[in-house]
Formats: sequence, C-alpha cells, structure tokens
Amino acid sequence: MLDIIKNEQTIASFAEVYQNHMMRIKLDFMYPGRKYDGFIYILSGCCDYTFTTGDNFSVHAGDILYLAKNAVYKMNVDCEYYSFVVINFDFATSQERRSFRSSVNNSTETERLFRKTLIKYTSLSAARNPECMSILYQLYANIIKNTLNSYIGGCRQKIKEIEQYITDHIGDNTLRVSNLAEISGYTETYFRRIFSEYYGVSPIRYINSARVSYAKRLLRYSSWSLEEIAEKSGFSSLQYFSTVFRELTGITPARFRVSNNVKSDIT
Repeated sequence: MLDIIKNEQTIASFAEVYQNHMMRIKLDFMYPGRKYDGFIYILSGCCDYTFTTGDNFSVHAGDILYLAKNAVYKMNVDCEYYSFVVINFDFATSQERRSFRSSVNNSTETERLFRKTLIKYTSLSAARNPECMSILYQLYANIIKNTLNSYIGGCRQKIKEIEQYITDHIGDNTLRVSNLAEISGYTETYFRRIFSEYYGVSPIRYINSARVSYAKRLLRYSSWSLEEIAEKSGFSSLQYFSTVFRELTGITPARFRVSNNVKSDIT
C-alpha cells in the first residue's frame, strides 16, 4: 500500500464492476496475471491469497483487497460461501505495484459505496462510467486515509522521538526537515506527509511554532536583546524571527515584549 501513498497514484480510467461468489475451493489453482488493477470488497466468507511476489493475505467479510495489475496468485476458499464485489480500473502509471489487504474503519459505509458502484454500472445511464469513477475515487481516498492512519499508528513512537529531538535542538538554526527525515529513516517527501498527518501541520510550521513558543518565554522573562533571543530560539536572523513571530502571533516580538513585560532573574 505504501508505494501507492508515496507516489500519489492517479486512477486513469474505470473498467468494470461485478459481484461474484465461490464455493469451497481446495485446489491450488494459479490465476494468471490480472488485466486490471482492482479493489475487492469481501461481502461474506473468507479466502487465502498467495502471490508469486511472496505476499500472503487472509481476507474476511469487511476487508478490502487491492489486486495489482498483472498479479499472479492462488486462491483458497476455506468456507462454504465466499462473496465479493470487484471494481476494476487502471492506474495512470505502468509501474509495478504490489497487492495489499486493508481493513476499513466503517465497513457499512464502504460496502454501501461498493454496492452503489455496482448499481450505477449495471444501469442504462449514459453517465454511468463518470459516476462510477466518482465513487471509485471516494473509495480510493477512504482506503488511503485508513491505511495511512494505521501505518502512522505503528510509527507513533518514532514520530514522538522526532518531537523530542526538535525540543532538544530548538536553538539549532541548522535544524532542517531533511535532518529529521534522515533520523526517522524515511524519505523527506514521505516524512513530511507522515508528520503532517500526525500533527495536522507541516514539519517546518511545527518547528517554527515551537521556536516562537520558546521565544515568548525569553521575551517575557529575560533581558536578552531581540537579536539574542532570535539566535537562542533557532532563527537564522532577527528579520526572519520577526517575520515568523508576526505570522504566528499577529504582533512583532518587540510589541509582545512590551505587552508581557515580566521581571525575572534569568540572564
């Protein structure tokens, strides 16, 4: 799934929708390479998928399975009745992708969208393909969000460590998002996305907000000059410090200091 998230795959065209069901299968029949990419929603039963890539998935009612174009796999239905809805489509890029399983948070809503796509496709409406494409993109967005949130949950400890690293190095004006990405072990593009999903803001805005919060303390309780506070808060210049401070607070550092003047022994 992560290759689809990282590379922002675009769906180029809608192909078909159908519902299928299978009885118990004990034979290891090898399905040849798929003609399309496909999202499969499991309505009932369970099935084991074994891919030539080495991936193995057991799916149950409520799960979504993405089957990559050209995927070769075996199916083993180990229940009396296995039913599912398939939406076939083409991603815009021809790069190789891997199949994956996703468990959704709201299976009722997901099933409704799959069935709605099936109804639209079997209708005689001249607009059936655009309507199916619209629902397909809604499903695709939900799958990405759900899978990304699950992945972020697994990365929570690493992201919290990055948060602590920012706090510990708040006064380092050489701190860059690229440094944090390297520490996390992710590419910079992917790190920015994961971080933004977790905190709701971009990494650079988070860093600047942390620096401004630290600068506020120094403005309130120290007698250091604005230039010194800018440096100690990790800003590369007084001008940049003033610009960011005003952007986040609505006033200049000097005005903030006048309005929040507190005597202290901090030197």
